[in-house]
Amino acid sequence: KRLLFDNNFIYDGEIGISAGGNTPGAYRYTDVTIRNNIFSEIGKSNNTNRNLSWALDLSDNDRALVESNYFLHQPWNTNSYGIAISSPTLRDVTIRTNTFYNINGSALVVSTRAAWSNVHVDGNRFVAPPSNACMVDHTGSFSALTYANNQYSSSGAFCLESQRKTLTDWRLASSETNAQQFTGAFVDPNRTLQTYAA
Repeated sequence: KRLLFDNNFIYDGEIGISAGGNTPGAYRYTDVTIRNNIFSEIGKSNNTNRNLSWALDLSDNDRALVESNYFLHQPWNTNSYGIAISSPTLRDVTIRTNTFYNINGSALVVSTRAAWSNVHVDGNRFVAPPSNACMVDHTGSFSALTYANNQYSSSGAFCLESQRKTLTDWRLASSETNAQQFTGAFVDPNRTLQTYAA
């Protein structure tokens, strides 16, 4: 209960933060806040040879806020993701104003369930996915989850029920009518820990 992860730099390793997972249980995590963190090059060294590059998992959360984080540079493994939410229970969860850049699997993996309620993905930037990567991989109903005001790279695709879709298809299926193509630029988008240190 009442977990706060604020202003951390999380580098390499197989998993950045897991607020849930393993043994399921209804609403095991309450009042979780994850904000202002940088998840960089998760999975780079592949220490256990399992090819895991998982930055953030949310499972069985009741009241969670994930905001203003950077999920950067996971180009090694196709099973990588920035955020994954797929647990049986989830309510009052907001994922907003995060930046996803150069994620080789999916920036956001969502598998909705019947018990979900009041889940929002709002004002995020999904930018520069490697070729064939899906910015959002969504399975299940949209009834409990609202996408709004997100920006998406023109080079990326969407996966809906394992079918690749365009931004136009996404707007229609998700009802995110205000979804926009990202047109901005970053000062040094390929910066890594090594280049910064140098």
